[in-house]
Amino acid sequence: MNHIVVISQNYPSQAFPHKGAFVYNLVQELSKKFSITVIAPFNVRHIFSKKGESYGPEACRVLRPNYFSFGNSKVLGMDLYKATVSSQKRAIGKALDNLTEIPAAIYCHFVVMGLASHSYVEENNIPLII
Repeated sequence: MNHIVVISQNYPSQAFPHKGAFVYNLVQELSKKFSITVIAPFNVRHIFSKKGESYGPEACRVLRPNYFSFGNSKVLGMDLYKATVSSQKRAIGKALDNLTEIPAAIYCHFVVMGLASHSYVEENNIPLII
């Protein structure tokens, strides 16, 4: 069975069980034919959010690397959004580096996730779907 990695910031969690219903349903359907690992970066400021019930049963492996969001404003001439993107990219890179097998393909939900995984994709010559 081929292994596919899905990278999406928009994926249900206990803190946000109804966030990303489309991606969740897509992944559950793909997992009927493929081995799926979801990398869903998780903002550390939501760690203490009220926990709810899961959106539904998981048929895949879900990794939630933590990153820190600095917001998207400018402070003293520094663009904090760039620091947020860098933190998120580092978290996704670590998760990809820790995979036990190289995936057959990587699906990124939105361009920002594709940019975060670009160096891993090029190093390993993996098809990237955005």
